Amino acid sequence: MIQAVNLASSLPEKPLRWVVLTNGVQWRLLDAQALRRYEAYLEIDLYSLLNGEDDPLAAYLFYRLFRFEGSFERDETSGCNRLDAFLEQSIRATEATETYLKTAVSDNLNTPGGGDGIMAHLCMGIVQAVDPTGTRTFTDQEREAIYRDATYLLYRLLFILYAEARGLLPMERSDYQAVSLQRMIDKADRLRQRPELLADKPTSLWEQLDTLFNAIHYSDEYLGIPPYNGGLFENKDKPYLSQYSIKNTYLAEALNELAYLPDPKGEKRPERIDYRDLSVRHLGSLYEGMIEYQLFIAEERLLARRDKEGRIKYLPAAEHEQKPNDEVIKPGKVYFAQSPHERKATGTHYTAEDLVAKLVKQTVERLLDERWKAFELKFKQWLNEVVGTPDETVRSRLQARLDSELETFVRQQILTLRICDPAMGSGHFLVYITHTLTAFILKTLSGTLWDNPAVNLDSEIWRRLVVENCLYGVDINEMAVELAKLSLWLATMQLGRPLSFLDHHLKRGNSLLGVSLEEITAVLEKSAFNQDTRQKRVAKITVNWGFVKSPKCSKS
Repeated sequence: MIQAVNLASSLPEKPLRWVVLTNGVQWRLLDAQALRRYEAYLEIDLYSLLNGEDDPLAAYLFYRLFRFEGSFERDETSGCNRLDAFLEQSIRATEATETYLKTAVSDNLNTPGGGDGIMAHLCMGIVQAVDPTGTRTFTDQEREAIYRDATYLLYRLLFILYAEARGLLPMERSDYQAVSLQRMIDKADRLRQRPELLADKPTSLWEQLDTLFNAIHYSDEYLGIPPYNGGLFENKDKPYLSQYSIKNTYLAEALNELAYLPDPKGEKRPERIDYRDLSVRHLGSLYEGMIEYQLFIAEERLLARRDKEGRIKYLPAAEHEQKPNDEVIKPGKVYFAQSPHERKATGTHYTAEDLVAKLVKQTVERLLDERWKAFELKFKQWLNEVVGTPDETVRSRLQARLDSELETFVRQQILTLRICDPAMGSGHFLVYITHTLTAFILKTLSGTLWDNPAVNLDSEIWRRLVVENCLYGVDINEMAVELAKLSLWLATMQLGRPLSFLDHHLKRGNSLLGVSLEEITAVLEKSAFNQDTRQKRVAKITVNWGFVKSPKCSKS
């Protein structure tokens, strides 16, 4: 499969995009230009289909996607074929889901006001558990801690949604299905449809969730759950998640908004979101939506009102007349107010996929090409030696040696790279670089003309080695660091492998530090510099580097 993709992408005139591989029974469709081109494909097994073992949808897909007339024949005007159109439709559908989730995290679009989405339900559940009477005043530090723990809870839910969808949790087992998050989402849907059931065992969803969290954290051999301990499910530093239980009233709403994509026109039933098909890069858009908001708890009756730009303003009800589209925020209720300066203060901006691809191409890929060119001459000499050897035994030995040299090149020249994103945010760049390096390694190891079963072409293993050896990141925001960990966990997860290997690669810190002229002078005064030339040295530093008097910069 890898060699077929290499052949399609290396054609001199115009690289091919779509590749079909078949042995007559199994049919695979591959995108030779995709980022994960060596591992992502559509496969249809005709034997399983004809024996009724496969989804009937597979028959429709086989007919629509594998016919030349219906899929590969290009339109004379646009130059595109039907597969190109299908891909574009798929991208648009994915982007619509990502846009919804980005908004739904902080804003429930079904309400006239705003700032009351998934995170509001989770935060309100914690607040209500801490203060059932709604009479307590929370300090800024307590509000920040509640928001932090609610964010961890959201990350846990996203982790499980991805893991269950991608087979990294044992969804094929009926005993696990009974306690799965998917089953809890079904229960939450029933509770929402029958509100009278909410009072019966009011924290039943939370109790099931907490049991699942512990099983993932510590492992559960009975359910077939391996340990994924990586800090995400650790409760020691999360007091609100360890000491309180969220009621079904709030948790059911949060789960519903995470699991279902509503019809924009309201004409159809909400569609279940398939997290298997979502790229982990969408977590970056979630973070972008969250960073603009701060958690507040109403101390008086407020009116949530949208302005003409769609922003939400929270007005004291005692001082403003209520309008029909205002949402009333009662005392004690959680709400999120936009902080327009938060992005600028923390330097937080989400980078679009096409820009990420361009930057990685100009930096990382160029470095990979340089290292390959330095090795390529030896590779071609060895390859010619193999081709020119008539004796089969000697040729096999030379082939094995060349395969070994390719792996040595990968380990010594690729896995020794050290790549750091000093303002990583959600880890978008690091995830893209992970797939880029993995694709390069697979292409390199399959660059010979023969098959060698001893050559390891397992993309999951190489991707994990890339992250373990090559990638580092820093961010000033603690929750950005945790989200970057989550993104790379989801990109590199292997069944039964722990997640703690990332902890020393991704760190919280300020990558942009400022220094004042007074601080430089103080350092020089304490140094062994000759006192007579100290001021001259300070002046020289000032001229060469342009230091000016300014307050210390503590944020990027």
